Amino acid sequence: MVRPTRTVAVAAVALLLVGLPWLADARVSDVWYIGLEADMSSGTAEAGQAIKRGTELAIEEINAAGGLLGRSLKLLVRDNRGNPARGVDNILEYGAIEDVIAVMGGLHTPVLLPELPLLHEHALITLVPWAAGTAVVDNGYSPNFVFRVSVRDELAGGVMIEEGLRRGCSCFGLLLERTGWGRSNEQAIHASVSGHETAVVAGTNWFDWGAVDLIASVQDLYEKGADCLVLVANPREGKLAIDAASRYGLQKGITPVVLSHWGITGGGVRFYESVSHLLDQVDLSFIQSFSFFNPRYPEKAQRFFEKYASRYPNITGLKDIHSAPGTAQAYDLVHLLALAVTQAQTTDSESVLHALENLPPHDGLIKRYEPAFTSQRHDALGINSLEMYRYRGDGAIVPVR
Repeated sequence: MVRPTRTVAVAAVALLLVGLPWLADARVSDVWYIGLEADMSSGTAEAGQAIKRGTELAIEEINAAGGLLGRSLKLLVRDNRGNPARGVDNILEYGAIEDVIAVMGGLHTPVLLPELPLLHEHALITLVPWAAGTAVVDNGYSPNFVFRVSVRDELAGGVMIEEGLRRGCSCFGLLLERTGWGRSNEQAIHASVSGHETAVVAGTNWFDWGAVDLIASVQDLYEKGADCLVLVANPREGKLAIDAASRYGLQKGITPVVLSHWGITGGGVRFYESVSHLLDQVDLSFIQSFSFFNPRYPEKAQRFFEKYASRYPNITGLKDIHSAPGTAQAYDLVHLLALAVTQAQTTDSESVLHALENLPPHDGLIKRYEPAFTSQRHDALGINSLEMYRYRGDGAIVPVR
């Protein structure tokens, strides 16, 4: 299939969107734009806010150093509310702005997957600081404009299963949301379990967004022999799952082990407050790539925290940086983008793509990228970047070990 050039695509879409006042405001010749496309007001809004703040802080640093190619950077924000149809509309709008040099995605794999055709049609460099679905990056497009600094489901499944084995579990019950993200994790978990002679999957139960009760699903997995639950859920359904596990544990006199993907933490402090009264009854841990409580580069993390605390209100300590991996991953992605644009000396999408695949080593907030990406690998984080975390008594997210 012949893909239209960025200029042709922009002109075609702009004809449809001339009545949008925010679009007219975006046509400023001395500014480059990064468009954020995330949930900013619904159940995972704290993740969207975390990504926004990481992006803002990186943009401020880049602008203070002179900007990019003689222009400053500016952030545009569109709220998808976790709705794939809204996400597609937002990408259509960003595709009409010639000076949008990249789009920053949000938490939801099920939102990003249907956006991929438009993102590639408009040749938009796509930065992924949260969504973990393997197919978001391994999407079959060539050239592939998607680059991720985040968890990758193909690796996450193995980390969760290894943690379960360390806890003495051998029979895993899978409780997964019925989306592309859930299916991505199902494949990864089964692949991981198959590599262990002593591990088996008791069964898989699915739930939809908006579920109201997961008690029967949890009980069914235990009755099939599960001694550990693996959860792939966002905050709302995650709370239902933890409540159901707690009820089952109280009934049987056990403390259920729940190993979760990190989608639950997209609800930030609100999610913690909703389950804090259950955490003495459920052994909950979850996967992440970064925490300010055990950063690889403590001095750099401290400087970042000081900037964060001076920029945003009500920040008194590290625990007040909610959904911290989203912030750190967005921050590193924007700096990697800026390096690529500087190296390419243009914002032409295919030139920037080639530069992203050929960056020099870069010391980020999360890790030293050497290199961040290659032509065969658009995921910057490997298995060594992933760990299991838990909630401390005050709601801070800290390493399990």
